[in-house]
Amino acid sequence: MPLAAQFLRKIPGGGIVTTTLLNDIWLGLTKRASGRYWAVTCITGSANGKPGGGNAANESGFTLLEVMIVVALIAVIAVIAMPMFTRVRINSNEASAIGALRVISSAEINFFHIEGRFGDLTELGAAVPPFLQPDLAGGEKHGYLFAVAAITDLSFECTANPKIPGTSGISGFFVDESGVIRRNPSGPATVDSAPIQ
Repeated sequence: MPLAAQFLRKIPGGGIVTTTLLNDIWLGLTKRASGRYWAVTCITGSANGKPGGGNAANESGFTLLEVMIVVALIAVIAVIAMPMFTRVRINSNEASAIGALRVISSAEINFFHIEGRFGDLTELGAAVPPFLQPDLAGGEKHGYLFAVAAITDLSFECTANPKIPGTSGISGFFVDESGVIRRNPSGPATVDSAPIQ
């Protein structure tokens, strides 16, 4: 006899279950030392012997259609929310880049008052005490790359451009010894770009 038939015969208090009901049963069995099988999970099906029958009030769980509808709704919400999340992240990175340029501009002015000249990011970070935090002195912060170029004794130019254009930021920024931060909404900024408000 198959194991399922042996199981049905050996369950204490078990009744007669038709063979068609066996197709609707999932059993977890343990074998006792006495050789008897005991169910460790519930038997699904109906008491009237009809596979999957019974009354709908006793059935629980979700149908495949209900699960698919929920998954589709979550996907629609994700598609709507992702562009908003990306735009918020870009705005945050751009605001951080503007703040970092203000810090670099102040650090350059302070460095100039002490050393009598402007310095690059490495010099500003290596000074004792340092004028910049290590991450900014390394030239990268919050999705933007910073570079100080065109350094003379009396001038400097610092640019901030997105590390991944369109993803970490869109606008490019520029500051020089005047302290005016300039923005180009579609690429790298220069001294000719419009100042930020």
